[in-house]
Amino acid sequence: MRNLTLTYLVFLFAGLLALPAQLVAQGVTSSSLGGVVTDASGKPVVGAEISAVDTSSGTRYTSVTRETGRWDIPNVRTGGPFRITASANGLTKSKSGIFTTLMQTAEVNLQLSGAGPGPAATTTTAGAAETERVVVSGTTIDDLYSSDRTGTSTYVDRTEINNLPTITRSLNDYIRLTPQISTLGRQGASAAGQNNRSNNIQVDGASISDAFGLATSGGGTGAPTESAEPISLDAIDQFRVNIAPFDVRESNFAGASINAITRSGDNSFKGSIYGLGRNESLVGEGSPIRMPVAAFHEYTYGARLAGPIFKDTLFFFASYEAKRALLPIIGDTSAYPIASVQRIIDDTNTKYGFNPGGTGTESTIIEDDKFLLKLDWNVLPGHHASVTYNHVEGTNQFGLSRGSGFFDLKSRQYTKPIVFDSTTFQLFDTWTPS
Repeated sequence: MRNLTLTYLVFLFAGLLALPAQLVAQGVTSSSLGGVVTDASGKPVVGAEISAVDTSSGTRYTSVTRETGRWDIPNVRTGGPFRITASANGLTKSKSGIFTTLMQTAEVNLQLSGAGPGPAATTTTAGAAETERVVVSGTTIDDLYSSDRTGTSTYVDRTEINNLPTITRSLNDYIRLTPQISTLGRQGASAAGQNNRSNNIQVDGASISDAFGLATSGGGTGAPTESAEPISLDAIDQFRVNIAPFDVRESNFAGASINAITRSGDNSFKGSIYGLGRNESLVGEGSPIRMPVAAFHEYTYGARLAGPIFKDTLFFFASYEAKRALLPIIGDTSAYPIASVQRIIDDTNTKYGFNPGGTGTESTIIEDDKFLLKLDWNVLPGHHASVTYNHVEGTNQFGLSRGSGFFDLKSRQYTKPIVFDSTTFQLFDTWTPS
């Protein structure tokens, strides 16, 4: 145990030395467990030992009940399932299958008694009279107005991500579940009427917002990665959207706080390979008067793998996703006589030796690759750490548009590179009295 503690302290000290001089505050990326332990008569049990184990990864936490029988374990891994055990005075009570959600406290109340399930509805008959006893349970006012409810919030977990349809595989398709957010128009994901660059997007505590407005396109969530998503949707485990929260840990935004966490590995190997795409062959014929569909394609493919490096101790998660798209530049150019435009092109070629482009169909090429690697380490009971590296690289093209008021040529188009890296180191500690 001393060797493990010494190793942990050395690792912590080395990590602190490796950090930059200027630190950026992180958002909340963990969950909490809590509850009350009572005896058979319903009185609080003081000094009961609490053990919480994430059965999927072997992560362990401990706590002790206070005078009111209350116990709390902050900074636990999000997910589960957890097995919670309370022990005192030779009695033990356990509950399994407990799952935690991001930025919330999972309440687990335990009663140290051998009592069976609560009373059910019963019917007794005495002569001609019939008496029925019905037990009614409800939600208390404390459950509706708890300390966890700190403002307008929308929670999306992995189940909803898998079940809800999406074409663009973008966070925009899910944050629109928040009534205060609009994803229409060039403003992108506008929360409470604010520009999308006023949103604070965090992944595993690292901010990936376009704080300086450097991105050319403004139709996304507000990330600085242009047309590319800042992270693969398949790598996200769950996220929460907050609008004007009371929690002081949520800051640096005027629109919405989009707080996401990535998947983690556990004691079992899991993975997937996927691909999806569309092109002009999948577009219906439509109306005879409609313009014919120009050639285009948009393909997305990727894979992920997670599992243990050392069982109950060290885990990994890796994700890769690529996008390849060819999008035609379309618009109503009937107001421009093509012959006149062609004469301008010919004169430019003849007099100046410069080819500005042709009058044919032009396209925009979009390519990006996303790679994410995450390591989780169970250092000691109540202490675990994680490192996440996210890399986005690609290209996007801008400057070329055609419509009723303009007819751009190919020479006006330019290619802008996309390179984005983020690295997050997180240390979660829960200290309990020995």
